[in-house]
Amino acid sequence: RATAGGRAADRAARAYLGANRSSVFPVPPRAAIFADDYTAAKALSRANSAPPFAPSIQCFNIFRYIRAVDDLLHSRSALTARLHEVHPEIAFRRLNGDRPLGAGKKGPQRQAGLDLRRALLVAAGLPETLVHGARPRGVGA
Repeated sequence: RATAGGRAADRAARAYLGANRSSVFPVPPRAAIFADDYTAAKALSRANSAPPFAPSIQCFNIFRYIRAVDDLLHSRSALTARLHEVHPEIAFRRLNGDRPLGAGKKGPQRQAGLDLRRALLVAAGLPETLVHGARPRGVGA
């Protein structure tokens, strides 16, 4: 059952990000993650959270990735010691010397924000071909 304020990890992420805390959206109860569609996910979330809340469409759109990781961890339990959940904006802030990025991913600063995030990934050692290459189908900016 999901409770007010969400998971401890989400609360800590929001506190760390300060003004950028809105990028951490609440994750609904497990039952909602496995719903067949958005309407069912909202109903299951409301029925299994106190106070009741429905996941945002942005959250719903990543459920398939959450399910994929869940399936992977169930099929290869040894990975649980190596796999850690990290909020992307926390990772970018840490890569930026623990300083706020100063440019968002939306609005007029969108391109600058995306360029900065990509530069941080390359500086951290990810191959440029991966960072600047074609995105898989269904993956955003």
